[in-house]
Amino acid sequence: RDADYWIERLRLAPHPEGGYYREIYRSECEGAFTAFEVRRSVATSIYFLLTRKRPSFLHRLRQEEIWSYHAGADIDLQIGFQLPFIACERRAVAHEFLDV
Repeated sequence: RDADYWIERLRLAPHPEGGYYREIYRSECEGAFTAFEVRRSVATSIYFLLTRKRPSFLHRLRQEEIWSYHAGADIDLQIGFQLPFIACERRAVAHEFLDV
């Protein structure tokens, strides 16, 4: 199945930072986080789909993310950390690990 099928089937919308998404879970529990001025849900979950025409753009996260790889082409995640300096880690996400 192609990306257009999944975008329609899962009712995904364009994500502001690239790709397509739909929120599928939001915790009713809220917390105050130092990175934000308002209270936020302690957990959310989204479907997220990237395509060649809508890749994910470089962006800064103020909280942790968990990614689950379900299908599609291999991707490289480039993860930067701002310590006193910026470090970069590259992780390959590939379908081969699903064959374990």
